[in-house]
Amino acid sequence: MFRVPVGSTVLSGLESDFVSAEPLLRPVEASSPAVLIVAFNRPETTRRVFAAVRAARPAKLFFACDAPRPDRPGEANRVAEVRAILRGVDWPCEVHTRFPEANLGCGPGVSSAITWFLNEVGEGIILEDDCLPTPAFFRFCATMLERYRHDQRIALVAGSNMAPLLRLPSAYGFSRVTSCWGWATWKRTWDQFNFIPEPIRDDEPWVRTLHPNAVDFLRRKFDAIATGKVRTVWDYQFMVQALRSGQLTVVPGRNLILNIGFDGTGTHFGKGGRPWAAPAFAFDPDDKWAESPPVVADEQYDQHYLTSGHRGSSKFMRQVLKWRILWARRRRPADAVLFD
Repeated sequence: MFRVPVGSTVLSGLESDFVSAEPLLRPVEASSPAVLIVAFNRPETTRRVFAAVRAARPAKLFFACDAPRPDRPGEANRVAEVRAILRGVDWPCEVHTRFPEANLGCGPGVSSAITWFLNEVGEGIILEDDCLPTPAFFRFCATMLERYRHDQRIALVAGSNMAPLLRLPSAYGFSRVTSCWGWATWKRTWDQFNFIPEPIRDDEPWVRTLHPNAVDFLRRKFDAIATGKVRTVWDYQFMVQALRSGQLTVVPGRNLILNIGFDGTGTHFGKGGRPWAAPAFAFDPDDKWAESPPVVADEQYDQHYLTSGHRGSSKFMRQVLKWRILWARRRRPADAVLFD
């Protein structure tokens, strides 16, 4: 648990980070759920994500931005520039800020920001500073948060469809594998989160359902987390939490998020451009998602996503999927609204 001062007003002098508990503007009714933006030192991507949120006009906006690292020249200026983006709020909106005095890192920093957010609102949308949503993302999350609010079979709502070669049989479906590039959830789910989880055991039922390569990959991550060698992740812990509980992720039939963080400025990806496993197109379907499909994981979707994103197959099959995705990516779909 990190004790971090929290404020609710943005000042022109960003050295004054922790101020009045009064909202920046009065809240109003809005169709979008509450939104949390988690940012750090990337003003360019944060501006684009903020612009998408601004268009959705949520009644409550939470903005978490970690402190600069003292050994990184120029980072304090970039962090200040990111925090200043919040001055662009120009709609009736209750704004809350979380600006730590010392750098927490992207593992504890992001996960503790989510805890802060969900403790305040109970449910909502989470966007990191490189996850650019289409307008449909906000409508999708609003619909699914309400529909599955009390359904303990569901852990979260994903905005990303991580299986670009597969078409789901309905406008949305379900997966056993979490996806947190633009997502939404409830406090009831996040209350079970542990940053340092229990080690993975061979006798856990879910272990037998994954390819050994995926289990070995997750086990190495957990060992590094437990020893303190890795403190930059929280999503692997969350993924295993859902696998252990048997809870599912709601996934859209079309991808609604474009990750724009592959320019070398982030923590987990270098300057090599978009990874082959990352969806290259995002869509804005005019859909109401009125039909409710059976709450069953789509095995084809899971196999695709586990293979591309979590080493859930042999190296040969992973290479085959890689070239299929790269070949399909050569032609941009006519209805794609976000792309590189």
